[in-house]
Amino acid sequence: MATRLKQFRFTGRLAEKFPWKKWTDGSIWKIQEGVDYETTCERMRCNLYNMAKTMGLSIQTSVVDKKKTIVFQFSQGTFGKLTRPQGTEAKSNEFG
Repeated sequence: MATRLKQFRFTGRLAEKFPWKKWTDGSIWKIQEGVDYETTCERMRCNLYNMAKTMGLSIQTSVVDKKKTIVFQFSQGTFGKLTRPQGTEAKSNEFG
C-alpha cells in the first residue's frame, strides 16, 4: 500500500545540480561546458529556460565560443517586447 510522507529530500534533480539562487540574482553570468555544466550547450540552454519558467522569471541567453560558453541573465520582468518594423504588419490571412 502507498505511504504518504511528510517530506523527502530528492537527489539528482536539476534544482540541486546548479547554484540557481546565485544565478538568478539578476547578474550577467558566463558558464562553460565542461567547467560549469557537463551536458551539451543546447541542453544547458533548455535547462536555463526551464528554470526561468519554473521560477516565473524571464531570461536572455547567448551562445559564444563555438557553442561551448553560454552568457545569460535572469530577470523579474521582461527584456523588451519584440515588435515588427513599421510597414510589415501581418495580414489577417497571412498564417492561414
